[in-house]
Amino acid sequence: MLAGHDRYDTLLIEATQGRVVGKMGAEGIFALTVPESGLGMVVKIEDGSARALYPAVTEALLQLGLLRPGEAGRLSEFHKPVLKNWRGDPVGKIEPDFLLHSAGS
Repeated sequence: MLAGHDRYDTLLIEATQGRVVGKMGAEGIFALTVPESGLGMVVKIEDGSARALYPAVTEALLQLGLLRPGEAGRLSEFHKPVLKNWRGDPVGKIEPDFLLHSAGS
């Protein structure tokens, strides 16, 4: 009931067997929770575009150690998606470029 088949929201829940639950919102927002640890996180893409949203969420989950190797593999197509031209030829990729810091850092 969250999203359609092969959508990030659904695959995140499937890949983590419900350990991480997330949902895309409007204007480049993604909210998620890790119920067993009481963690919650919201990612906002400043320009409201969804294009960078899933790469940023996946990278944040990896940096926080919230994705196990097999889970990360299931989400790899969303982490660094390949950009293609109108003929389907690869012309680049979206790659997250940030480092999370704790509030005390």
